[in-house]
Amino acid sequence: MIRLLCAVGAALVLAGPTAAQTLGVAAAEEMVRLTWFEGIPEEKARRVGPAAAAHLAAMLGDPAEAKHHANILVVLGHAGQPGALRAIDAWAEVPRSGEVDRATFRAWQALPFALGSLSARDPRALGH
Repeated sequence: MIRLLCAVGAALVLAGPTAAQTLGVAAAEEMVRLTWFEGIPEEKARRVGPAAAAHLAAMLGDPAEAKHHANILVVLGHAGQPGALRAIDAWAEVPRSGEVDRATFRAWQALPFALGSLSARDPRALGH
């Protein structure tokens, strides 16, 4: 029995990261819709896969999802998937005038954290 457990443990270690560890669209969407009182867990956000990141980028472009834009920005920054900087820039470049609502204000506050986190994988984020 001990040999079996050792063999399974060794196989898991040798297997390394797997597709099962990558967060899909549903899990990523659920993550950005939650309220994280102590911040979004970086290690979980880093597991967002390319398809999930593309879905989050689409949500970032949807004004109906404004309540979640702050979390989406942070998750995209942590995930560092291709296209994240483009999605973040597109959100930031939307013309706004006058007083902004609470959700937009929160997203603007999250923007530097998203870019800072993204800069670890995409140095272009430092210049924004």
